[in-house]
Amino acid sequence: MLNFVFATAAESDSVDQGDSKVQRILLVATPHDHPYGTHTYLHKLKVVAACLEQQPNIETHVSLNWPTDSEWTRDLDAIVFHSSPAGDIVLTEPVRSQFKAMQAAGIGYTAIHWASGAEPERGDEYLDLLGGWFHFGHSGLNTSERALESLNNEHPVLKAWEPHSTTDEFYLRVKFHPDVKPLLQVNVENENHVVAWTLERKDGGKSFGTTLGHFHQNFENPAFRRMVTQGILWTLNRDIPEAGVIVDVDEALMKLPPSSR
Repeated sequence: MLNFVFATAAESDSVDQGDSKVQRILLVATPHDHPYGTHTYLHKLKVVAACLEQQPNIETHVSLNWPTDSEWTRDLDAIVFHSSPAGDIVLTEPVRSQFKAMQAAGIGYTAIHWASGAEPERGDEYLDLLGGWFHFGHSGLNTSERALESLNNEHPVLKAWEPHSTTDEFYLRVKFHPDVKPLLQVNVENENHVVAWTLERKDGGKSFGTTLGHFHQNFENPAFRRMVTQGILWTLNRDIPEAGVIVDVDEALMKLPPSSR
């Protein structure tokens, strides 16, 4: 297992935390499973971690697969998956029991792109956790350039949001929990499809989901990085400034290695 640790407790006014408590975020990837430039989960989560590091009192840990190190499976404030279907990871043993205890304690949860998926036997339970559920049994795919449309300009996750177009693998006909708050949508063949959302769960925790993020180039866009970063921070109950959070990333980190896996 590969692990990358990033930590910061530096002072910043990017996000008003309200106190000095360090919040711990676990970001989980699975091995590369698609052609070059797509589904480079581990590399892209390192980019997300770099964005989160710019906020005060954040400690992050990026792991390839669910970590076996108990240091990073306890006292967590949020978990982020950019991976193969995460519902099949967190709702299946040996992870399930550990994760369900975290969920019951109200941990923040984020799923990016294919991490919004789960097999049908876990679909309803995953809807209660994430708020959205992708599966090929009811969903479809469309890879094209589309205009992103905001559905809730007042939501903290969309602070500093500006409409733009993006090329992505769009998930169609995703199923949603009735309590979901849709944030962004695209129109494909005269049908609107929600591609980002939030859920305030029954257990008291918050979840953020987006089906965007298929290509590495999606993460090269500061607007996308900001939306994802703010979504994760929202699950931590952080106040997000009107100008949005800073998501500057070193060019060397952003560059995808020639044989990235």
